[in-house]
Amino acid sequence: VFVLQREMYRYHSHEASVHPYGSPWWSWPLMLRPTWYFFASLPDAQVAGIWAVGNAVLWWTAVPVLLYAGWLARRDADPRWAMLSGLGLGLWLIWGLQPRGLVFMHYMLDTIPFACLAAAAMLNGLWHRRGAADLGWRDRRLIVAGLIALTVSWMIFYYPLLVGLPVSERFYRLHLWVHALWV
Repeated sequence: VFVLQREMYRYHSHEASVHPYGSPWWSWPLMLRPTWYFFASLPDAQVAGIWAVGNAVLWWTAVPVLLYAGWLARRDADPRWAMLSGLGLGLWLIWGLQPRGLVFMHYMLDTIPFACLAAAAMLNGLWHRRGAADLGWRDRRLIVAGLIALTVSWMIFYYPLLVGLPVSERFYRLHLWVHALWV
């Protein structure tokens, strides 16, 4: 068993392949290089594709949310926050230690459920907390509702490109706001 592990490590540590969708581990939360699993030009100026792009509201907040969960774990001595932070950050940061040079943004997908659970718990706390001096009840609920609306809106807007539905070339181009990196 150890011989096989050593051989796998040797293979991956000397992997010199390059791929147009390869991206360094530290760039994944920023969604700088999503991967097209399938893409086709169709008649009538339409395209269809299956795109592994994250929800920016979730991905851009994932690391701050997990770091804050770690801080809450330390402050409150709460193992639930520690588990979410440790597993979420660990599943992402371990890619910085591995020797393989060719990695892809979709490897961050393991981290996202932990960030979503932590964010949901934080938003739940913000929604239900009363009498806080920092924000009023309505302001807190407006923030929570706004973040949920942004998350759902992103998913609805990108849904056709996540599942391969035919869309117009114009609609497709609207999604490439980081065009130089995303195509």
